[in-house]
Amino acid sequence: VESVDPSGNFIGHFTTVDGKSPAWMLVQAGLAKVLDSARHAPNYPELLQAQKECQHRRIGIWTNMDDSMQEEPNQNNTE
Repeated sequence: VESVDPSGNFIGHFTTVDGKSPAWMLVQAGLAKVLDSARHAPNYPELLQAQKECQHRRIGIWTNMDDSMQEEPNQNNTE
């Protein structure tokens, strides 16, 4: 746990015993997409790459994806 948000939710990250990020595992399997809120995550580039590969291969949630849906989270947002 790295911090707690104003609502009392824990903020942090964890990995599996072999060092893999569960978030990356879900994105890599096509079961989740990368949100802009993840842009500060240490593995953000890897998450984006995994998502791009799934989109290209049309895996999981990207199976019926229209090419116009293939976009990256907005990296120009400021907090």
